[in-house]
Amino acid sequence: MPKTDGGSPPHIGNFVFLAGLGQSLLALALSAIILVTSYAFFAPELSAHKRAAGSDAAVPRTFQGSEFQLRMGAGEATEAGELRLTALQEGEDNRAIATRKTSFAAGDYAFVEYEVRGRNAQQAVYLIWRSADTPLKVSSMPLHWHGDHKGTAFLGRQAEWRGRITEIGLDVYGELRGQPLVISKLALLPGSGTKLLDAVWFEWTAFRSWTQKSANFLEGRPKHGILSPTLAMAAWSCLALLLLAGVYLFTGSQNRVAYAGALIIPWVVSDQLWQANLSTQLEETKYLFAGKGQHEKHLADWSPELYEYAQYLKSEVLPEPGPRIFLLHDSEPMTYTRLKAQYYLLPHNVFNYDRFPRKKAARVGDYILVLGTVAGLEFSPDAKALRWQGRSLPVKLIDSRPDGSLFKVTRRKKEQREPSP
Repeated sequence: MPKTDGGSPPHIGNFVFLAGLGQSLLALALSAIILVTSYAFFAPELSAHKRAAGSDAAVPRTFQGSEFQLRMGAGEATEAGELRLTALQEGEDNRAIATRKTSFAAGDYAFVEYEVRGRNAQQAVYLIWRSADTPLKVSSMPLHWHGDHKGTAFLGRQAEWRGRITEIGLDVYGELRGQPLVISKLALLPGSGTKLLDAVWFEWTAFRSWTQKSANFLEGRPKHGILSPTLAMAAWSCLALLLLAGVYLFTGSQNRVAYAGALIIPWVVSDQLWQANLSTQLEETKYLFAGKGQHEKHLADWSPELYEYAQYLKSEVLPEPGPRIFLLHDSEPMTYTRLKAQYYLLPHNVFNYDRFPRKKAARVGDYILVLGTVAGLEFSPDAKALRWQGRSLPVKLIDSRPDGSLFKVTRRKKEQREPSP
């Protein structure tokens, strides 16, 4: 590093900067080669699957889309050997199912490659299968979306991917958005380090559904994921820093730019993964909400049934704002469903806390809104009371729907526990 005068900050010239940048890129390249090679050969997930494999010489199995039969939805096979879905079965979840009978040992195959065109980011597509061990159970695994690119998914982490597979197929949810969904082919492949790397990269670049944490975090897929991108970037950076430190110990020369580059470049790469996900979400948001009024936006949002239920209560069931409403839900306080329901019920005076009523706080004329069903909370029509954990609260049933039930506190009694049965 250049010398400084009088304790002033060191000046980094162009040559020093470029040399440091080159050192950091070289260290990161060596770090990537070491980590990628080691992971491809020694990944614990793949090693565990290979130990349980039924054969070391399994031949890849490819199923053309036209080989699948539609069990739900509408479509047709094409001359190119594809299955063209033109309509999903309407219902609570628009859905299509296409399967075919088969017979093979699950342990022979660690990966599935899938080619599906015309899919959009909000469609959920699952690989489904039945096994000879549990013929009545349908197991599933999500297949991520990254445009019309061919996808690769790792089956080795699926506890139910075992035994002899007797039926395999795809389960589709969502909307077609005016274009058919084309299933080109499904291929099952034996375990290999190359395919593991393909699966990891596809998983990192595939679209992640936007959550409340997405603005600040690049989350992995803990349930079905292979390797967290954040953990991988941290390992990449740390090994590069160790390599640079090793060079310094042997040569006595160090460049602060090199250390900074080894930290910043992996962060930039991870940020680009986040930005790609953000860009896809932006396009989805435009599609869902652009040009719509507030009411139409709520109907297009997640959980539109919750919004419709709240509007029904406000317009047809509840009195003018004023009485207290105790909102009960089978969850911990301040969950997404609770907060959205409270927001949709504004300007009503909603107390959003518990699973069960707070009997000491309830007064005659208060309302109790039970969203869905709450385990352990029951309404007795004969006694005209809500009962839970040996307690009861006299109420009148005002309205009951699958989305929830609304009660009104009718009278107040001194709290006492009911006798045990």
